[in-house]
Amino acid sequence: DEFLVSDAGVLKRIDYSHIKAPSAGLNLLLDTTLSNSASFTADNTILTTTYKKYIIDCVNLELQSQSHVALTGSSDNGSSYVSSGYQYTNFIMTSAMSNNEYYTRFNNSASAIDFVGNAQTITNDKHIDARIELYNPTGGNDYKRVLFHAGYSNTSNQEITVLGTGTFGGTIGTDALNNIKIAAGSGNLKSGNIKVYGVS
Repeated sequence: DEFLVSDAGVLKRIDYSHIKAPSAGLNLLLDTTLSNSASFTADNTILTTTYKKYIIDCVNLELQSQSHVALTGSSDNGSSYVSSGYQYTNFIMTSAMSNNEYYTRFNNSASAIDFVGNAQTITNDKHIDARIELYNPTGGNDYKRVLFHAGYSNTSNQEITVLGTGTFGGTIGTDALNNIKIAAGSGNLKSGNIKVYGVS
């Protein structure tokens, strides 16, 4: 495509590629539609050395039971998932709180990264929207870290905001993280989509 521009009465052609907005750098790698799914996983065909950063979006995610949602990781492509040594911090607010009021939740020896539903249980008749940023999962001797934020409704139908960070446990501090799993604390992931992007 081209645009015509008048320059002092002289028509000039400008190719659209010179004026279009730059790409956001998000490369969709996986788009999973959930239907009473026990869990969501992204394996070593998705988490590779191609990208140093990944974004995982949970869109209109609904749970089968009133619960929480957690993230775990594997260094053997899902043959086993690490079940200890995770660390996380959560900053949580509800729409019913007073100004300058909030919850905090911390754990330095957890069985998973509880990224939604800590302190405020998720209702199972409203959806969750969440974004997880995963940094350098296949890197060497260092923590594999996530940042996350989410919005959802609790069992009193109050709006909840969550901000947090976490690191993966076990030997994932020294091994490559090549598989992640998202699951509810109880029951299935009833519906919604989870998308994984590589950030270039």
